[in-house]
Amino acid sequence: MARATGPMVLVAPFAALALASCGGKEVERPRLDLALPAATDQVARAGTYVVTRGMLEAAVRARAVSKEVALRELLDDAVLAQVGASEALDLREDVRRNLDAALARQVVRRLREAAEAKGPLTDEELRELTAKHWREVDVPERVRVVHLVVRRPANSADNARAERAAAAIREVLLQANTADDFLTLAKRAAAEQEKTGLKVVAERLPAFAHDGRSYEGDDGAMDGTFAAAAFALPVGGTSVVAETTFGWHVIRCVERLAAMPVSAERRRELFRPEAVAQRARRSYEAVVKARQSATPPRRETYLETALASVPLSSEVTRP
Repeated sequence: MARATGPMVLVAPFAALALASCGGKEVERPRLDLALPAATDQVARAGTYVVTRGMLEAAVRARAVSKEVALRELLDDAVLAQVGASEALDLREDVRRNLDAALARQVVRRLREAAEAKGPLTDEELRELTAKHWREVDVPERVRVVHLVVRRPANSADNARAERAAAAIREVLLQANTADDFLTLAKRAAAEQEKTGLKVVAERLPAFAHDGRSYEGDDGAMDGTFAAAAFALPVGGTSVVAETTFGWHVIRCVERLAAMPVSAERRRELFRPEAVAQRARRSYEAVVKARQSATPPRRETYLETALASVPLSSEVTRP
């Protein structure tokens, strides 16, 4: 027996379960009434179940069969569903579990079909996904730098001394010919300054964009003032002392990396699967929220039984 789709989302899974529960035995069919008045939207009835014209047309489209075949399948499903209900199959936990699974698959399938039917990505979806995946598809110009920072002292009364120390170290760093020279001189100066109680750090930094976004490593961002000072430098150039919330910096530009943008057309192609999944997920969340607000929670004991068998230990056994 074909599984119903379209309007039969509730009936067909239950009908299949009813057929299985009957063990293949012959069941008594409710009377089929196929001669209803033309004025009504009903086209057939099986017991208490009514097939409407809209349901029949939807079944024809979904199954790609004739009206006669679709009607017979709808009525077969209805008969078996009513037999199952008459035997209280809907009260059995295993049946409810299988029904829930079947209905969930139907919901997910329909939400995905609806998401696909919305067509190409909108401009808003393109912007959102581009921002999410900018490292892969919208890479801006970046710089790599080495720098030294005299950290802001805990006592603000020492700020002026820290700034003077950074300026003095900068004069030494101007002698550097390479980034390695810069770091060697900076670390030597840092060791001297720390004897006076100032905290000094010298390091290489991952490439970052003009707005401070880090292209390498984690998703952190550089201070805006620091990023602006770095981008103002030519390769090999050394900055004046730049103050940020962290302290006083001396920056040397090591490398500039060109932007690597991907065209909007190509991004629309690349993001299509994710956009469809995102649409479906948001629709699903909206459906769940609406149902939760309209329907009181139902206690499912089979879920409690299943959860009780799950160990609560934090240890994970790997295959």
